[in-house]
Amino acid sequence: MIPRTLPAALLAGCLLLPVPAHSTDPLPRHDPARHAVDAEALEAGLDAFAAIDGALAMVVVRDGAVVGERYTDGNPAALRYDWSVTKSVTSLLVGTAIGHGLLSGTGARIGDVLPPDYRPEVPAKAAITVGHLLTMTSGLEWDEEADVVLWFHAPDPLADILNRPLQSWPGTEFVYDTAACHILSGVLGWVTGMDEAEWARRTLFAPLGITDWRWDRDPQGRAFGGHGLALRTDDAAKLGVLALSGGRWHGRAVVPEAWIARSTTVRIPLGARFGPLERIDYGYLWWTDRSLAHPVFTAWGWAGQFVFCVPVLELVVAANCAPDRPTWEEANRVEAAVLDVIVHRIVPAARPRRHGPRRPGGRTGRPRAHGLR
Repeated sequence: MIPRTLPAALLAGCLLLPVPAHSTDPLPRHDPARHAVDAEALEAGLDAFAAIDGALAMVVVRDGAVVGERYTDGNPAALRYDWSVTKSVTSLLVGTAIGHGLLSGTGARIGDVLPPDYRPEVPAKAAITVGHLLTMTSGLEWDEEADVVLWFHAPDPLADILNRPLQSWPGTEFVYDTAACHILSGVLGWVTGMDEAEWARRTLFAPLGITDWRWDRDPQGRAFGGHGLALRTDDAAKLGVLALSGGRWHGRAVVPEAWIARSTTVRIPLGARFGPLERIDYGYLWWTDRSLAHPVFTAWGWAGQFVFCVPVLELVVAANCAPDRPTWEEANRVEAAVLDVIVHRIVPAARPRRHGPRRPGGRTGRPRAHGLR
């Protein structure tokens, strides 16, 4: 029976040394009152976050400006692993590939868009689409808790997941699957002619002024599609700002607006509950929730990594916690605690305004524990 703990060798790679560098395009820093944010309530919320065991950094952004931030490790420039926030970045990169005309859309079959050596011979597997991978409905046999760590160390992770049998017909069953997201890395590599990380640098990170980052790779040199990206917390917040701006950055279209709307809208109804969220569903590698006063969507990573977006309030909360949690239960406890601070402390500090969001965002959510989230 496979242990339910993450090996020390894997966790050791989660912690990165701080780097003394700065973004070329930092988010502006403004006084909270300028953006109708209660400074006292916000500070209390940041204090509550800092009191969580393992809390590292939180950045609160409203109207595209940082109105509050806290770094318990004392270094705003540190790179911090975002775990499955990486999946939402992969979703953005699929959108840019579609926007550049390199990928026909979510209906593209992996039998047509993977590197030839990896294209499945089984017709039902070849018929798995990009949309199935984006919604965790590939049908490939997978148990996140039992399989993910061994898969992480596979000699060829992409071949490993593709060689697994189908347990359901593609598109019929939601199964949270970190490995299946790596198939999207293979797709992006083939259709763009470059590794996913390089595609990210050119089409997403460079436009957003994100210059300091790290992305783990598999033994074949391919960036992992479902985990392994490390960013500064304020740079992670930029991803939420981009989404709330309909994929635009300083007026320039970076990700198609229609893709942002589709990705952050419910694609797979789950109706799951976790912590303060009571109506969690799934988009295209983004979680959504409709149980709060305002719909939200979030990128969500193992043991307390979030890019939490509230479109109506034009609010983004990016959070990082120490990823070295030895058990699923402990990781879930930290995630619930961080969400509780965001939902009950940070969001209420942002006063509602009469006008709606400047640009359409989406809805959001997530259910049970999910490994390298």
